[in-house]
Amino acid sequence: LVKRHEVFRTRLYEKDGQAYQEVLESCNIPIELEFCPVLGEKKQKAWVYKKVHEEVGKSFQLTKELLLRVCLLKIKEDEHVLIV
Repeated sequence: LVKRHEVFRTRLYEKDGQAYQEVLESCNIPIELEFCPVLGEKKQKAWVYKKVHEEVGKSFQLTKELLLRVCLLKIKEDEHVLIV
């Protein structure tokens, strides 16, 4: 996905008051992994909801970060939530 779409490999920066973009040839997108604490089903859903809203609410520092962020929430051994 990142290889095919330049937008995910693009950094933005400013030089002498002018905005520029830099498309990287390749890059590694880190995947943040978080483990859900052992909770009842209702509290697990609340934890996932909170984590999703935290992630989607984070702003990007366009001069330092790429325009893609990935977080994987591990709920149970066979249950995960991927936030992109």
